[in-house]
Order: sequence, then structure tokens, then C-alpha cells
Amino acid sequence: GAGIFQIGTTRVTCTARDASGNETTASVDVIVRGGAEQIGDLASAIENMMLPGGTTTALNTKLQEAEAAIAAGDIATACGDLGAFINQVDAQTEKKRLTRAEADQLTAEAIRIRQVLGC
Repeated sequence: GAGIFQIGTTRVTCTARDASGNETTASVDVIVRGGAEQIGDLASAIENMMLPGGTTTALNTKLQEAEAAIAAGDIATACGDLGAFINQVDAQTEKKRLTRAEADQLTAEAIRIRQVLGC
């Protein structure tokens, strides 16, 4: 059956049977990444964007602060840090260091991570 997967790896096994009774089974591991892992993925994506000046550092500093807060068990601070990241994205967009499409992508990722954390 369908459902919501928890953070971590869950093995899903499905069985198919045809009208003649032939049956086969297959399994796949579904991996759901936690907030800290997703922040790391977002930081890597920013590195790959080849942004001008200190833009990458400015953005990734906020993400590093959020990762540290998660590691310390301080989700409220991590939520605030991700909010600050979104504000930094907006500021960099106004300075024309990010395109609107880049900004929208980064903001959507940060919002999704905030939802994962329960912000």
C-alpha cells in the first residue's frame, strides 16, 4: 500500500500476478533523506551554479549554520537559519547575482527542507 515513508531507507516489495496465476516479486529501496542531508545537497547544488563573487559563500554560510543547529538538536534555530538563507537568496537576486529561476529553485528547496524539519 501507499504511505508516507520515514527518513531513512525502507524496502518496498511488490508482487504482480497475471490471470493465469504467474507471479513475480521485485523489491526496491526507497531512501528518504533527512533535513541535514538535504541541506548538504543544496550546498553542493549552489557550488555547482558557479555564481559570481562571494555569492556562494554568503549562501552556504547560512546553510552551514542550519546544519550545525540540526546537529545540536536546535531545530528552531535551524528553521531561522533557513529563513535567513531565503532572505539572502532574495538579496542576491536583487543584486543580480542570481537569476529569478535560480532564486526560485533555491527558495523552493529551502522551503521544502523547512517542511521536513517541521518549521
